[in-house]
Amino acid sequence: MLTMGIDVGSRSSKCVILDDGELLTYGTIPTFPDIDKTAHAVVEAAVKRQTGLWGEYRMELPDVDVEQLTIEDMDYIVSTGYGRGVVPFADKSITEISCHCRGAQWFVPGVSSILDVGGQDSKGIRVGPDGEVADFVMNDKCAGGTGRFMEIVAEALDVPLSEIGPLSLQSTKELPFSTTCAAFGRGAAVTMRKQGEAKEDILAGLHEAVARRVTGIVQKVGIADKFVISGGIGRNVGLVSRIEEFGGAARGADDRRRGRRSDVRVRPGEEEDRRGRARIGGLARDGAQSRMRSAVSVGQPWARSRTARWRSTSGSPLSTSASWGE
Repeated sequence: MLTMGIDVGSRSSKCVILDDGELLTYGTIPTFPDIDKTAHAVVEAAVKRQTGLWGEYRMELPDVDVEQLTIEDMDYIVSTGYGRGVVPFADKSITEISCHCRGAQWFVPGVSSILDVGGQDSKGIRVGPDGEVADFVMNDKCAGGTGRFMEIVAEALDVPLSEIGPLSLQSTKELPFSTTCAAFGRGAAVTMRKQGEAKEDILAGLHEAVARRVTGIVQKVGIADKFVISGGIGRNVGLVSRIEEFGGAARGADDRRRGRRSDVRVRPGEEEDRRGRARIGGLARDGAQSRMRSAVSVGQPWARSRTARWRSTSGSPLSTSASWGE
């Protein structure tokens, strides 16, 4: 049985095709003003296995020819995202929040909470025991601290979006980013650049400000035992590492309030900066236990279990993001 899911988001659109519940292929493209055109184009990207919004990072796919697949071959099609209601060939449309829960449950059975940072909004979602929506919060009235906000700053600094995360980890100077407002973010970045500040220091401040903001959103529903990060930020090593830091600190504070011990442990040989953070391979402090290893990022959601083990939710080794172990 062939099934298709299409997510028409505010900034990008995605299409995935499953064969009897197993991943067959997927693709991503920028969202066009014409949703009908976008829907057909993203299907074509999926059958041609094309994606390039964050570089050519890909999940492992079966070695089968899918280029001959058409919309008519699908047994069932579901649409989601901002444009879900106008995908002309969808059998059903479902809200993206419900789809996040189901998708995260597919990757990580028993997932408890999700952080999604999309192009125009951020969401913290609490997942019920059967993959249903138990609770959620959004910042949908402001684009600050979203993917578009980071995109605007990247454009102002003339840095490709796929490179801002790794570049931010090269920072050697604490440089607070003065705003998380998308309307003023570009101006703030340009001003700091004119003052002679390095791009990596500006980006480090940007990532720290966004990480604090989005971590605060998901904390409202609770960073639970199994925590998944989804959206484009899953490919941004700079943001993921800082969310690990702030999310781990929040969990550590909760543990201390419950009378548990929460220690910081860093792999020997990692360089630590003056704030006690491990800067090589990732960041950790304040109640986060970490040991960093390299892998190949495919932009998948990331999951943290009760044992503080971070891994790709597909179960395959990934890179450019962190993997935590005890």
